[in-house]
Amino acid sequence: MGETAVEFLDDPLLDLGMAAVGLAQDGVGLLSHERLEALLCGYEKKRPLAVADRAALPLEIEHAALIIGFHRYYRHNVRFPNPERATYHLDMVTFAGSVPDRVRGLVR
Repeated sequence: MGETAVEFLDDPLLDLGMAAVGLAQDGVGLLSHERLEALLCGYEKKRPLAVADRAALPLEIEHAALIIGFHRYYRHNVRFPNPERATYHLDMVTFAGSVPDRVRGLVR
């Protein structure tokens, strides 16, 4: 039997974006340049990013934040309405808005 290629259903760059959302926030909920740099340094020890992937990463971080924001909105406003968390999703909108200015120097 010949070898078969493994196809990934998930986008590794989106997964890295999700990791950035979870691990690279500062104390006020914005993207931390330093934490993102540390995450990328560790990630690239195992799997170096291509120039094109590094350039696309900011958009994938924003994408990840907005996916989480949508989930929070749906959960706390539609599925399980909770007035105390009704605006919880806006944290991700703020985070996503911080990405373009805080990735400078990390994309080539």
